[in-house]
Amino acid sequence: MSDHLPEQFRFSHEYSLYLNDMLSSIVVEGGQARIFEVEFALDNAAQAAEIEGLSSEAFLDWLTSRGHEDVVEQVLFRQSVVALLSDFCHFVFEGLSCSRKGKLTVAYALLRKPLKDNLFYLEWILADLPDFLKVFRCDGPVGLERTLKDRAKRLAIIKAAVQRAAPAQLFDAEFIETLRYDKSVSYGFASLWDQANHLITTHRHLKTDNQNFNFIFSGDDGRMDQWRHIYERLPMLLNYAVHLVEALVGTFATRGSTEDDPAILRRDVGFLLWSEDLIESDAESASPGTMEGLVRTVLPDCPGCLCGIPLSKENLRLIYEELKIKCPKCSTEIQVGGGGEKGRH
Repeated sequence: MSDHLPEQFRFSHEYSLYLNDMLSSIVVEGGQARIFEVEFALDNAAQAAEIEGLSSEAFLDWLTSRGHEDVVEQVLFRQSVVALLSDFCHFVFEGLSCSRKGKLTVAYALLRKPLKDNLFYLEWILADLPDFLKVFRCDGPVGLERTLKDRAKRLAIIKAAVQRAAPAQLFDAEFIETLRYDKSVSYGFASLWDQANHLITTHRHLKTDNQNFNFIFSGDDGRMDQWRHIYERLPMLLNYAVHLVEALVGTFATRGSTEDDPAILRRDVGFLLWSEDLIESDAESASPGTMEGLVRTVLPDCPGCLCGIPLSKENLRLIYEELKIKCPKCSTEIQVGGGGEKGRH
């Protein structure tokens, strides 16, 4: 694969891929565990013959006619989640692949659908499943699009989804909504998505310059700005998507304790590293206590010399890359994230 990605965006890119892989694993492992399937009991053997060979739509009609409305809703719920999520992951992966290759117009065009459409319908399902199913079944595409385009309803849905998906203060619902839909703000994706998809735009906030076409005449400075725009925003949205989907799946499938889950530890430490890099790139926004407040709990004392292991970016990188930390005094390495201790001098 050709690689034109500037080094300064390398970690954000790899972290974005990691988050997308977390979402993909939910599709793959969930499918293997059959969590997206719904079981129900037939009343008699004759019904088995009735449903044999039915199309999906005919089968749902059959369920409804037999009074299995609860089964219909669960089928639509779970199949909508896995279909939307799988599609989301495909588009994000291809968008990131194009970004690495320097095909930024294509990258922006590919990122539009998953972040603007798929993610919203997943938010709606988590925020208000009965409302989503009512619109999905009765109003069809017109009703779905009407809700997506109605800012007041859209924002209310995103606020409810954020509240259900993540700990308080981790994500700002209004910022997430603005980032994806508001064409008037320079820091958002919406205007750039439109420009990537159209050679000429005439909206007052994104008019194409005279003697120009959108994106295709971008020089090196323009390309750097486009990369920066992706990697200063996308990891946050993908991290939010992981929290959202985990909350969704948690409503119909149980999982073991996440306390020592290495994937979650890597996700959280990666997000911290990405956030810290973002803060350091803007001296006016620097917050020296950010790391200490969020990561102190994952650093045990050194079993080799019994000293406290100081927080450092080096150890955060080790946690993210190898799930271990290193004592700077005696060089003992300690496995974290569910692994055992591993001493080495």
